[in-house]
Amino acid sequence: MSRGNELPALISPLLQELFGVDGGFYLFMHQLSDSPGVLVHGPFGVNENHGDILQTEVARGKWFSRLPHVVPLERWLPAREFPPEWASFSRRIGVSYVGVWPIQLRERVAGAVILAKRDKPADVVLESRLIRLFVMQVSLVLGLIIDRREAEITSSIDPLTNLSNRRGFMERWFTWHQNHRTSRSTIAIGILDVDGFKQINDQRGHWIGDQVLQTIGRDLKAVVGLDGLCARWGGDEFVFCLAQPKDPDVLTQELSRRLCEGLPTVSFGIAILDRDGTDFDGCLVKADQRMYEAKSAKAARLGEEENAVPLDPGAAVMAADHKVRRTRRDLRQ
Repeated sequence: MSRGNELPALISPLLQELFGVDGGFYLFMHQLSDSPGVLVHGPFGVNENHGDILQTEVARGKWFSRLPHVVPLERWLPAREFPPEWASFSRRIGVSYVGVWPIQLRERVAGAVILAKRDKPADVVLESRLIRLFVMQVSLVLGLIIDRREAEITSSIDPLTNLSNRRGFMERWFTWHQNHRTSRSTIAIGILDVDGFKQINDQRGHWIGDQVLQTIGRDLKAVVGLDGLCARWGGDEFVFCLAQPKDPDVLTQELSRRLCEGLPTVSFGIAILDRDGTDFDGCLVKADQRMYEAKSAKAARLGEEENAVPLDPGAAVMAADHKVRRTRRDLRQ
């Protein structure tokens, strides 16, 4: 969350100018392996060159190992009241007063602003209250940043399949493409859709159709792996990208084996960047053309426009789930 990370750098000069603080840093709660912890961020002033020491002491559980801390909050604390573990470090940097003001998000303590002064504040009580109001505003701004970021993430994810949607895919594509472009990887761009999907919805119901899309999404994600990209493009169409040194024909055969077995089947087309098109859009058009060529050829073989829908409403889902398990077993091997 880059904008949230920039916030301390913006407010630190204001704290120095408005309240004459000589230094400070910020603490934020975080989760690592389900164990709560505290992360030191943005030390400034007299604390600027001591970030590593601060983080080490926090990680060791000596300072602010939990929030709210036992130290009185939201007021300046004189050196004589410092906890023993603070004393030597405070003397080293010449600090006589320290204050802790909590950052609250959604009615929970999410972090704190730690401020330091060499000299006694002119009015300890008034200044403590003003800083409290200042940090409350910071909490509100940080909350708005988090809410906006969460909304951005939600807007880039397809809620049914939990894959990226078109917007999310394109946001990731530019970075992914540049990384693999640098390594001179062969980049394959593909598109697929579910054969007979309209009949599944019309004859078996949208609930079964949704399950089919979820299963195809899980299957496709397993095939492309962590290094590939995939997204639900719209309706029953999915787009994917792979970067690997395999021959394109070998790649096509492998995807056919993993994605076109079972019921319902899918039709897909693949285009190779720089061979079939010079950019993403050009390759996607070519892949789409090949997908419909494959679908037409399949329909011609079956003597009808689309594959028949399985008679058992749950057969498509059960068959596709079985295929997912087989695909994952193949990938582990």
